[in-house]
Amino acid sequence: METVSAIYSFFLAMTLNPEVMRKAQAEIDFVIGNDRLPTLEDRQHLPYIDALTKEIHRWNVVAPLASEIVDAQQIPLHFLSITSKILHDSEVYANPYSFDPERFIATEDHPAEPDPRNIAFGFGRRYVKLKVQSSM
Repeated sequence: METVSAIYSFFLAMTLNPEVMRKAQAEIDFVIGNDRLPTLEDRQHLPYIDALTKEIHRWNVVAPLASEIVDAQQIPLHFLSITSKILHDSEVYANPYSFDPERFIATEDHPAEPDPRNIAFGFGRRYVKLKVQSSM
């Protein structure tokens, strides 16, 4: 269910932020072109797309539908909603309720903000799954 929720969040973000969609499409067109599909090898050449995926996870947190079990301890579902509060903390993320993928791209003016995927995917099984997928 997390994948479906993330896709819905992506569609909502692109509808509300057409300039982000245009920028992402321009990067894909420049790096990939229109004669092939992207591969994992392209990932390092798509910093805006990487930032966009991070912002999707931070902006509209995909919450689990059941409680988590971590180290044989059950974490109640209402406790997991704290994830959203952490990812919208104004001390960590500038303008936390605005959709801004560029917050994850370091510039001379400011460093990249923290990667939200470590928190957005929670802990336990979901965190391990993210780490395995990220290392591919």
